[in-house]
Amino acid sequence: MNKLYWIVCEESDQTLYEGRFLGRTRGAAMKHLKEQLGRASLSGLVFSITEIPVPLIKELVREILAGEGSIPPVEEIRPAPPQQEEAPNEPVRFEAFSGNEDTTTEDEPPTGASTRLRTDYDWDAIKAVYMEGRGPKDIAEMMNVPINTLRKRITRDGWARERRGE
Repeated sequence: MNKLYWIVCEESDQTLYEGRFLGRTRGAAMKHLKEQLGRASLSGLVFSITEIPVPLIKELVREILAGEGSIPPVEEIRPAPPQQEEAPNEPVRFEAFSGNEDTTTEDEPPTGASTRLRTDYDWDAIKAVYMEGRGPKDIAEMMNVPINTLRKRITRDGWARERRGE
């Protein structure tokens, strides 16, 4: 099903393209924009591709043609812009840039930090279980090790199991 897209493209406060496109995907709309601008890439441009729901447009057109709905003035459609506070005259520095103050305590780790260090794993025990024949997924779950960390260690250290039946 084709969709209607509204496309606006600007560069340095100059509108290069503004228009509609009827197509299946947003990618097709981007391709259309590139063709209209004669460019292979949209790098450096500010653009917006907005899907306009066709059923909504049909409903609005039906209401207008039936005389039931009237088109409200633009002021009623667009909300008033929020009142902006004046910017402070002096730049404000946030915690990351202020002094050498350490705000973390020893009891709790910094926000977003992992509570487990990479060196905290018992790799000898993990290797022993791996050599016994357990799979990486089982070991990761059993030893509370991220699966990708375990797989990288297996590859990097060259853990090779004995092949049976040869």
